[in-house]
Amino acid sequence: MKTTLLNRSPIWFNCFIYFGILLLMALWVPELSEDPLLGRIKYTIFACILMVIPAVLTYLFRTIGPRIAYTSNVLWLFSFFLFLFHAYLTIFVYFGGIRESIDGQGDVIGILNMILTVWWILNIILLFTVGLMNRGIRFQHALLMLAIIVAFLFTVLRRTGSVFSFGVLVSIVLMTGIIVYFIVLRKSTPATIPRLS
Repeated sequence: MKTTLLNRSPIWFNCFIYFGILLLMALWVPELSEDPLLGRIKYTIFACILMVIPAVLTYLFRTIGPRIAYTSNVLWLFSFFLFLFHAYLTIFVYFGGIRESIDGQGDVIGILNMILTVWWILNIILLFTVGLMNRGIRFQHALLMLAIIVAFLFTVLRRTGSVFSFGVLVSIVLMTGIIVYFIVLRKSTPATIPRLS
């Protein structure tokens, strides 16, 4: 018997396990450092990016089928949860509030971070309610993914040591995925992308 329904349970389970491992590592590894709070802030954004990368790459390859497209949406949602954890630690625990956070990061970077946060919240709401069926919604979704990656790379590629190395690794993985996309799947017909709900 052929079924057209997408079995979503394994996708949610696998993404949740990946999310859980990243979150636990982001909380546990800094315990070994001199400043656990600053370490948690750094490692939660690393964990977020480690979840954003597969979300972006599966989004590029969503034309393969609805399972890949749906996996991208679930990964994107869990990366948002990791980002919220990072934002909470940064804004409320480290800086002590929204105004203090903007002042501490500088007006431009602080306000851009707030804009990206609000945009990501609206994007998640659209994923749950409308999905990515509309071309305009797909465009803003892709633009948000690009903005988050650029903001992350702009931050880490100005650093030195392991943070810089992590940024280079992320860049290589993303560029490889984009090259494969343009070589192999660029002209594929878009798959139907189900809503998250």
